[in-house]
Order: sequence, then structure tokens, then C-alpha cells
Amino acid sequence: MDLVNLNVIPSILNLLAHDNTDIAVDVVQLLQDLTDPDVFEDDEESDEPARVLVDALVENNVLELLVQNLQR
Repeated sequence: MDLVNLNVIPSILNLLAHDNTDIAVDVVQLLQDLTDPDVFEDDEESDEPARVLVDALVENNVLELLVQNLQR
């Protein structure tokens, strides 16, 4: 996935802590759109980009960042 190859994921996740709440909400919506299972085909080979994206999100602590965002 291009977002992972271009190392964009850390930048996107940094926006979760943005002072402007609208930006943080938009990032959550973007993450939801990027990980929506309906956009991926049922073929196992075609779900590789989704796996790469989810792995990159997990490696960049997306769950912890989302929880921190909820606590603000």
C-alpha cells in the first residue's frame, strides 16, 4: 500500500493528538474508511494491502493513540 511505503501512517496518526478536535475526528473517520472491510475484495490475495495497512497501524500504536484521543 502506497501510504505505508511512503511512510505516511505516522504523520496521519500524529494528527490524532491535534489541538483542533475537528482534525482528530477527521483522522478517525479516515482510519475507519481505510480499514472498512467493504472496500476489500473477498479474495485472499487482494487483501494483502489491508494486512500491510493494519500491520503499519498496529506498529505505530494506533490503538493506544485512539484511547488517548478518547480521554481528551
